[in-house]
Amino acid sequence: MRSRGEPDLFKVGFTSRRATQRRAELNRVAGDDMVIVATVALPWARRCEARVLKSIRATWFRKRDHRGTEWFRLKHTEDIDAIYACIQREARRTLIEAKLKLSWPRGGQIDSFRTGARP
Repeated sequence: MRSRGEPDLFKVGFTSRRATQRRAELNRVAGDDMVIVATVALPWARRCEARVLKSIRATWFRKRDHRGTEWFRLKHTEDIDAIYACIQREARRTLIEAKLKLSWPRGGQIDSFRTGARP
């Protein structure tokens, strides 16, 4: 999700609920207008989230926002597409890890949806 009011502010996180429900909750609590930029659904979603957050936090000069551990600011040299690419990369790595551990469910897949929303 990305803030419409602060275009450099974004949130990455796991939810077991619908993304629209989570967005409504964040808008109500934070008093912001969050936009869903993309969703990715897959088995092992929590592991994928951990990988994405680790990757984002490891980026040099990454600014975290005061709102919590899943809120970040874009660097001046990147855009939201770079974050989406990171999520896609970590989802594929999670799939490989799960398959190597023989834990990926039969018929399991990575479902991605990009809204194209731009604040």
